[in-house]
Formats: sequence, structure tokens, C-alpha cells
Amino acid sequence: GGAVIAKKNTIEKVKQYINFGFDAERIPRRPGMNAKISEYTAAIGLAVLEKMPAAIERRCQIRDIYQRELGDLIPISYLPAVYQAMPIFFHADHLRARAVRTKLQQAAVEILQYYRPLITAAPVADMLFQTNICLPCHQDLTDDEVHFICNLVKS
Repeated sequence: GGAVIAKKNTIEKVKQYINFGFDAERIPRRPGMNAKISEYTAAIGLAVLEKMPAAIERRCQIRDIYQRELGDLIPISYLPAVYQAMPIFFHADHLRARAVRTKLQQAAVEILQYYRPLITAAPVADMLFQTNICLPCHQDLTDDEVHFICNLVKS
């Protein structure tokens, strides 16, 4: 959260930056990001704020297991970050990525697939989308569950 105190024209620019760079007609006119949250989301954030250090510490432990087990699949740029999901990439191996996604889904492991290209004619973006899987990295996962997920990926 935060506040901006400035002249009206500066405030309008700030509003565009925090809303993906969109103007009033929803046309992207400048660089931007999603830097806004609802009051509800802010309230949830405040409610879990004191639990976050322990959650982050546990997610780091899970990240470290993934790194030891699946290091060659984890993007170097991701480490040492820690989020709610661990991205892995199969480096243009569409068939292997699809097979691993199927195994994980059959085992009821909830996965995500990010980076859907906006333009399907972009071959590199499409390859990244087709060959990425985001594994769970939630602080409530046990070490055994993380090893189970790793074994599914490696098998």
C-alpha cells in the first residue's frame, strides 16, 4: 500500500502505471504493472502478515528440495526467489512436458501453466508456454509430498 500526493496530471499518470499502463479507454499508453489490490485482498494480506516469515522460510526449504532434485529444469533467473509455485521448463521438449503434466494431473498434483503468449505466431513465447509447468511450493507441503512430486517429474 501507499499514497501519492502530487499534482492532478501526475496522479493520472500514476493511475495508468499501476493499471498496466492503460488509459481511460483501456488502451496501453505507457509502461505499467498491476500495482493495485482490493481492500479485501489488503485485509487478507494484513491477516497473514505475521505468519509470512515462517511461510517464506518453509517455501525456501521446499525450493531447496526442488533445486536439488530438479535443478536442471529450474530457470537460473528464478533462484534464489521463492513464491507459491516452482517453475520448471523442458527446454523445447513439448512431448516430455505434456507427459509430465499428464502424470502430475493423474496423481492429483495441482499445477499451473504460465506465460500463455498473446500472439500465437510468436514461436519462442509459444515454446515457453508449451514447455513450462509450475509445481506447488506451498508452505503446507511436507517433504515427502515434495519428493513425490519430484519423482513424478523425473519418472
